[in-house]
Amino acid sequence: MMWASVGETYRFGSIGWELSFEMRKDLLVYIGIIACLYSYRFILTRLQGEARFLASVPATTQPNTYKNQFLVKMLNREYLVRVDEINWVSSASNYVLMNCGERSYPMRFTLSGLADVLDPQVFMRVHRTAIVNLSRITSLNERDELNLELSTGERVPVSRTYLAELKKALVTPVGSGQV
Repeated sequence: MMWASVGETYRFGSIGWELSFEMRKDLLVYIGIIACLYSYRFILTRLQGEARFLASVPATTQPNTYKNQFLVKMLNREYLVRVDEINWVSSASNYVLMNCGERSYPMRFTLSGLADVLDPQVFMRVHRTAIVNLSRITSLNERDELNLELSTGERVPVSRTYLAELKKALVTPVGSGQV
């Protein structure tokens, strides 16, 4: 149609030969585009430091899977909460409330998910709604209600399910590697 508009005719030739030529040309262009995209992504991730060659990662090193800080969004601001500032953590459905002295920071996280990223030598789950920093515990009250008193004066509930493990952890010094 375009050829006719300029007063020419298009001679297609042998249909098998011409189709194979066109298909080969399209396939090479497609492979070239895909190769460019993958090369661009590889170079971009290398510049960002995310991609590594397998030979450059030592096989003996294990990554530290425990968090040492959290970024919490609250009241249109972002706060950086260091893990060593957390006294205890309480649960409220799919949110946790990190209690750090006079401030509390809400974060969308489940308590069991948070327990997985906190160091178990420092933090321990003591109730279905609470995780406590073992170094902040001053006393264990077993009389009326089973609870812990922290160095800040706060009281944290303790479940009988976690009581034996808690007593064992309180006898063992924090950070000794034995929990």
